[in-house]
Amino acid sequence: MKTKLLLPFALTGLVSALTACGGESSHINENPYQGVVTSTNGCQASEGGNCQTFALDYPVAGLNFDCSSDTTNHFATAFDAGNIANGGCKVGDRIKFFIQGSQSSRTVNLGFVNLSKIRPEQVISGTKIRIAYLSLLDLATGLTDAEAKSMSMEDNTFKTLVGIIRVLQAVQVSNSNFQSDIQPITLTGALKDKLSTITSDIEAKDFLDGSYVEKLNPWLNISAIDEQAAQAVAKKLIYQANVATYSAGAANTSFLNTDIKGFMAKSQSQANSYSIAEMFLLTTRQGYTLGYATQWNGKPKLQTNDTLSDLASNLLIFQVSPKKFNLNTQDKWLDPLSYKTVKPLELQSPDKAENNISIYQGTLIADTAIPGTQDYYQRLINAKTTGDASIFGKWKQNIDGEQFNDGTVDIIKTDHATYLDKKIFKTKDNVAKGEKYIFPLYATLDVKFDKVAGATSSIAPTKLSIVIDENGDIRTNLATDGKLSSDQCPDIDPVTYKDSNGVQQYRIGTVGTTNTSADKREQSIYIRMLLSSPVFGNLDGVAAGIQPSQSTSLRLNLMNLLQDNVKGGIFILGYRTYIDDSTGKTLVTTVPSWTNPYAKFQHIYNTAEDNTSTQEMKDIALRQSGYFEGNVTLPACYQLKTKI
Repeated sequence: MKTKLLLPFALTGLVSALTACGGESSHINENPYQGVVTSTNGCQASEGGNCQTFALDYPVAGLNFDCSSDTTNHFATAFDAGNIANGGCKVGDRIKFFIQGSQSSRTVNLGFVNLSKIRPEQVISGTKIRIAYLSLLDLATGLTDAEAKSMSMEDNTFKTLVGIIRVLQAVQVSNSNFQSDIQPITLTGALKDKLSTITSDIEAKDFLDGSYVEKLNPWLNISAIDEQAAQAVAKKLIYQANVATYSAGAANTSFLNTDIKGFMAKSQSQANSYSIAEMFLLTTRQGYTLGYATQWNGKPKLQTNDTLSDLASNLLIFQVSPKKFNLNTQDKWLDPLSYKTVKPLELQSPDKAENNISIYQGTLIADTAIPGTQDYYQRLINAKTTGDASIFGKWKQNIDGEQFNDGTVDIIKTDHATYLDKKIFKTKDNVAKGEKYIFPLYATLDVKFDKVAGATSSIAPTKLSIVIDENGDIRTNLATDGKLSSDQCPDIDPVTYKDSNGVQQYRIGTVGTTNTSADKREQSIYIRMLLSSPVFGNLDGVAAGIQPSQSTSLRLNLMNLLQDNVKGGIFILGYRTYIDDSTGKTLVTTVPSWTNPYAKFQHIYNTAEDNTSTQEMKDIALRQSGYFEGNVTLPACYQLKTKI
């Protein structure tokens, strides 16, 4: 049998996470005097060199920062086109954050962040340098010089984080925003110059003993911000930092002189027997993890003169029919503070519980990956330091008595989420009395299947009803008769996840971000969904909007709803961009597509030589890919609500 080894989907992200480049950053000419003068937000990755662009989880422009590699200039964060607050320093810099005007030396010190720990080297995705995400928790950690251990006011770092948030929320509320929400704010020059009214600088100890409230009172009324409300925002930011796509690939190779095992294990009892897998996971804004893995196990059959190696285990993709292991949605996989595994991921065997996969160990490193090997860990931290054994991704499985107890797995994190702008994401908690709000949003998607080349049949379209809740997470809205679509708008019990009709619903995704197009023709939310349960029938295994590429982006255009036009409906769209052609710049919008990795792997097996496929296998392969009809149906029960 002649086979061609293909890079599995998840491995392409891992390759990106290993590529780095170097060079020089731009130099900004500024002259500090009493106070600080800023005119830029630091170096720009687009200019080349070893510049590392960073973004803040709390969208605040005008936040002062200094880069350790530049002893002359001072900078301040600025909003990009998507209203994300960002800046730039050289790779490995130590960044000092603070609030200070140009007319006074009075300062609110907000700590140091060591870029070498957050993003030790540049990570390339395609042709772009991946942005580093910094959090207010990173700033608080820099102030206390201690990692947060708990989300309670007994923890000094969490307490400091709450203090920083109260300062920013005081600015936010003064701009007609609400407590407990996260919205863009700007620390203007005029506002920062008013720091001259305070009598002493604000330091770390002031956040710990609470004296910052009184000391800052001449400048901002911090006491107007409820401490419990600020704690809620702190927790929201911490969970937001963990919202992402997590993927693991089956391939294992030694490219780039790197020991990458992928999602692989050797049998403890059978010579030359392997178990490999491919996995996609999503994490939600409420801290839940969902997804599934596709697995193959057995002894790879080699061609004449071939030698057995770990890489040969990939032949199983062509020689063994894949099995789908669903993850029952769970919370507490990774500790949101330490990023260590707290609760093993239990992937359910389609055969029997004794064959389940348990990913029981691993720590997220550099906000990029859970490494499976020492070599990959050292590449992530850009050093030769030996990592503790508890860091590495480990998994185990018993397959009908055959033990796979020392499996390794590299899990890559991509697709970070951001705050949700209230100009688009309107809820009861972020609009004024008398104003209308959109979420929770009830909608029904029309799902179409692509025709598979060479197939004599295809799958009929189906409908899937969803709810996008006020937190920005997505669940099903299954009907009482078991259908995937419903014309009702029931409430949900957040504990049992049964709706008011007694129907069990399922978490299936989350909102990544909001976006307003430059031409104002579109006001959208970007969504990502992963369906992993037999209850979904032909949609079981569908992944939508989760691959980090333009062609797989999904967004819902809510412009009509924002204009109080429910009858006008909403639309689902693919990626939207401008391309250069003979007529100039042309607007191009891709089809809102979806893929099914499990079905694709089934197709690979079915079409390989010497394999015999059952009718069930052939039917699964028909579900490889498809798209969503552009018009999204809103049920008659859904209406915009007015805050009373």
